[in-house]
Parts: sequence; structure tokens; C-alpha cells
Amino acid sequence: MLSNDQLVLKHVTLPILAVLMTLGNGALILITLLHKRLRNSVTNLFVASLALSDLMTGVVVVPLVVNAEKGYFGSSQYACLAVFCLTAAQVRTLGLINKSVNQSTV
Repeated sequence: MLSNDQLVLKHVTLPILAVLMTLGNGALILITLLHKRLRNSVTNLFVASLALSDLMTGVVVVPLVVNAEKGYFGSSQYACLAVFCLTAAQVRTLGLINKSVNQSTV
């Protein structure tokens, strides 16, 4: 069991991490969308796809984990863990599908 100081540190660090993930990956996606020259490269589109998956992790998954540890889901932390695993697997799978489709069309 974590001490109170460790829990406070965790509940401060994770939201900061989520904000940084959202800002950094959002900026990368925005730059890719705004500059046509960056959209012409399959590699840049793949990087933007990975940034989108990390953005979704920062927006959806990290807040769910923080809320589960605070006890907002009752005593069922397994529900949040299931949502986390499914979201991460889905996002990564979609990124890999995107990569394979891009490679097969080039």
C-alpha cells in the first residue's frame, strides 16, 4: 500500500503528465495538419498517427487511472484497468493498421 505522500505525488504527477502529453501531441498533430508539405510524407503521417494515439492516452486513459485510484469507481479498480487495457490496445492496433495500409499503398 502506498503512503499518503506517495499517493499525493502520484495524483499530482499523473495529471501534469496528461497535460504535457495532450499539449505536445496536439501540437504535433496541428503542425502536421497545417503544413501541406508535412502531409505528403508517409513517415510524417505515421508519426502523426502515433501522436494521435498518445493524445488519446493522455486525454482518456490517464484521467481514468487517476479517478480509479481515488476510488471514484467504487471498489472496482478492475473496471478502470479493463478500460485502460482496451483503450491502449485499440489505439495501438489502429496505429499499426494505419501503418500497414500506408505501406501497402505506397
